[in-house]
Amino acid sequence: MVISSHIFMSTLHHLILIFFISLLGTSSYLQLIKPISCTKGPIFKCSEVEKAALLGFKYNLTDPSGRLSSWVGEDCCNWLGVGCDNSTRNVVKLDLRNPFSWFDDFDQYNKSCLGGKINSSLLDLKHLSYFDLSLNNFNGTNIPKFLGSLENLRYFNLSFSMFSGVIPPHLGNLSRLQYLDLNSNGFYPTLNQVESLEWVVGFPSLKYLGMDYVNLEKVPDWLHAINVLPSLRELHLASCGLISLPSSISSINFTLLSVLDLSGNDFSTSIPQWLSHLTNLRSLNLGGNNLIGEITEFVDGLSQCSNSSSEDGNLPSMQEIDLSFNQLNGTIPKNIGKLSRLVSLDLSGNSWEGNLTEAHFQNLTWLKSLKLYVEGYAKATLVLDVKHDWVPPFKLTEIELANVRIGPNFPAWLKTQIELNYLALENVGISC
Repeated sequence: MVISSHIFMSTLHHLILIFFISLLGTSSYLQLIKPISCTKGPIFKCSEVEKAALLGFKYNLTDPSGRLSSWVGEDCCNWLGVGCDNSTRNVVKLDLRNPFSWFDDFDQYNKSCLGGKINSSLLDLKHLSYFDLSLNNFNGTNIPKFLGSLENLRYFNLSFSMFSGVIPPHLGNLSRLQYLDLNSNGFYPTLNQVESLEWVVGFPSLKYLGMDYVNLEKVPDWLHAINVLPSLRELHLASCGLISLPSSISSINFTLLSVLDLSGNDFSTSIPQWLSHLTNLRSLNLGGNNLIGEITEFVDGLSQCSNSSSEDGNLPSMQEIDLSFNQLNGTIPKNIGKLSRLVSLDLSGNSWEGNLTEAHFQNLTWLKSLKLYVEGYAKATLVLDVKHDWVPPFKLTEIELANVRIGPNFPAWLKTQIELNYLALENVGISC
C-alpha cells in the first residue's frame, strides 16, 4: 500500500513537470514572460551641440514677454518653437514668428517681439530646414551674412522684422530654398535694399519670393534676374521703387507663376503683352504704377489664353485683376467678360469712358468684388448700359462705383445682390 502511494506521487510529479515544459514551448506562454530590468530603455533627445547652439542663439536675443522661457531642460525638442526629426532627433525647425501682428493689437505685438542680435551659433544646426523670425523687431540691424551657410534651409522667413541695410547676396548659397520672404516694413525709415539680384540664380527650386518694400532702385534688370526661376509660383515686389517694366521678353521661364504683385512702383509705361502669356496667372496686382494707355490688347490676350485653357479641359485661372490708380484710359473691352474665373476686379482711379454692357459681365459668375472709379470727372463718362430687368450672373459682396452713370432710376439689378457686405455709390446719377 505504501509502495503504490509512492509510485502514484512520483508519476503525478512527472506529469506536472512535462506539462510545464510543454507550456514553455508555446508562443502564448512566452508572451506572459516579461524581462525584468533595473534600468529604463534609451531616451532619445536632441544633441548637446544643438542644444548649446539654441541656448547661444537665445542668449543674444531680447525677449520681453518671455516667449522662450520654456528653453530649459535636457531635451530641446520639447522647447517652444523648436521642431525635431522624429527618428534622428536633429533640430529641423525653428518657428519663432511673433504670434501677434501690429494690425490686431499693437501693444501686445510690441511686447511679444523678439529682438537683439542673431548669434552665429545657429550654424551648428546642420539639419535646419525651416526658419521663421517674422513679425519681430530687430531694430534696423543688418541681416547676417552667415545665414547664407544654413545650406539645408527650404523655408526662410524674415519678413516684417525691422531688418535694414543691404540684403546679403550670400543668401544665394541656400540652393534648397523653396520659400523666401524678405518683405520689409513700409513705415520703417531705413529699408532693406538690394544692389543686384544675380544671386537669385542659386534658387532653382524657389516657389515663393517676397520682397515687398525692399529698395530695388539699383536693379534695372530685375526681370532678367527673376526669369531664371523656373519653379516660381508667387512673386511679390510691391513698392520696391521699380521704374522699368520691359515691353517684351524673349522667352519666359517662370511659366508656373500664379501670383504676381508689382503694385506701388513707378513704371509709367503701357501694360506689356507678355503678361497675358502667363497662362497659370490667377492674381495680378498692378495698382498705383502710373501705367498708361488702353488695356484692350492686354485683355484680349488674357481671354485668348483663357479660351485655349478651356479647350485643354481646364478652367481659366485668372481670379484677381487690380489695375487701380494708374493713368489708363479708353474703353473697357468686352472680352473681360470671358475671364470666367474672376473673383475680384478693381479698375478704380483711371480715366475710363464709353459704355459697359451686359456682355462685359456675361460669364463672371464667380465675381465677388467690383470696383470702378473714374478719376477726375465731375460728369460721368463711363456708363453702365444694361436693361432695366437685367439679372447679373454674379452675387457680389463688395461694390464701389464712383463717377459711373447707372441712373437716373435706382438700378433694379442691385436688388439681386443679396450677399452684399459693402456698397459705395458716388456721383452715379441716381435721382431721388
